[in-house]
Amino acid sequence: MHKRIIKVANLMLNNKVLMLLVIMSLTIPQYIYGSGKIAQSKMQFIKIGAGGRPTAMGDAYTAQEGDPFCMLYNPAGIAYVKSSGFSVNMTNWIADINHMVFLITYVTDRFGVFGVNAISMNYGTMVRTVVDEHNWHGYETLGDFTISEYALGASYANKVTDRVSLGGQVKYFYQNLGDVTVWRFPGTALEEEETLTNIDQFLAYDFGTFYKTGYKEMQIGMSIQNFANRAIPLTFRFGVSMNLAELINSERKSYKVILAVDALHPRDYEERIHLGMEYSYKNKMYLRSGYKFNYDEEGLTLGAGVNLEIKQKILKLEYSYTDFNRLGNVSRYSLGFTF
Repeated sequence: MHKRIIKVANLMLNNKVLMLLVIMSLTIPQYIYGSGKIAQSKMQFIKIGAGGRPTAMGDAYTAQEGDPFCMLYNPAGIAYVKSSGFSVNMTNWIADINHMVFLITYVTDRFGVFGVNAISMNYGTMVRTVVDEHNWHGYETLGDFTISEYALGASYANKVTDRVSLGGQVKYFYQNLGDVTVWRFPGTALEEEETLTNIDQFLAYDFGTFYKTGYKEMQIGMSIQNFANRAIPLTFRFGVSMNLAELINSERKSYKVILAVDALHPRDYEERIHLGMEYSYKNKMYLRSGYKFNYDEEGLTLGAGVNLEIKQKILKLEYSYTDFNRLGNVSRYSLGFTF
């Protein structure tokens, strides 16, 4: 009798959580954003996807769990990480820009899962110029300069029930756009010179929920990313995924076919849809693909991965390819290791 009461209580709680997720998905975007806006934020590097698995699946990752890279999409997903470990991702971004991500997860028995991550951008060395009408080039060279951008995050997630988890993340952002020389002409030919340094640093927050429905491995995730007192890419994400192999033959466990769909409502662009698929064989070999809708350049994504067991530890090697149309293509390489 006692077990039946607990079972009924859990069912009622799960149904309420599902209803809450649906209601929030319909109301929160309108409350936060109001009318649509285009190009209304800075710190665009925050939006770059990372991880061989997430990006190969078209960044349809809000409803995925058990992976350190969930910190970058929905922090509630790390509640299902089974073993502590770390992951590293390198992205060969457009225009010879390098994007690096490092993540660590620490699993506790009673207090949930903790995580930290670091994101770094390397733009290389650039040439500083200033307009000069007397130079046949139209500008004057003032030497080289570099830009520094990075973000540091600390995440936490825990299971509320066996099907529901909550998670959050606090992130520190730093941006240094280099020194700028300003000339002033206060009514005379005399030129005044001043050097300004463009540095910005602040905190931002992510919040996420995750719900396992119990039907055919169907999962629902929702997150709000980059909540801050700055004009950065605040984004609402709502995702659903399920195992299509369960629809065909629920008794067969040697392979999975995951279908994932994410709907995004960003501050600085119109709504977007991410679609992703993954075929896995015995949790050791993976083939992935995806597509991103309503993007100016991004579209098709492809990738593969393999899990290698080394002395009862798992080494993950993953690769993803993204077609950027006129801007070429982007490759990502990631490595993960569980302790």
